[in-house]
Amino acid sequence: MKLRNAVASVAVAGALTLGVAGTASAQGNAPTSSVPGSGHLIITCEHAKERLDKIEAHLTKVEERIANAGKAVEKMRSQGRNDAADRLQKRIDAAKERIADVRTRLHNVETRVAERCK
Repeated sequence: MKLRNAVASVAVAGALTLGVAGTASAQGNAPTSSVPGSGHLIITCEHAKERLDKIEAHLTKVEERIANAGKAVEKMRSQGRNDAADRLQKRIDAAKERIADVRTRLHNVETRVAERCK
């Protein structure tokens, strides 16, 4: 576990270092633009729909994992491990709340994409 954390922290530190260095070197060569919003990423309708499909697929996988965790809670309770089952159930409930929030935001984005990509 300590090795895993060390590797992760080195990876994050390296990414931050390269990100800052890349930003610093890019700032000197970037032309200035007087058009507001010209630095925004332009996303096509097809690209937006592909991203929404990927997000939906990911949410489905997460919900399946939550269902499996619910089965694990039942198994823990049958084995008399109620404290562990309570802790896991608390995490499951929090994850379900986050999923509900993400689903709401996803629905709002899908509505906007549908309006703009007729």
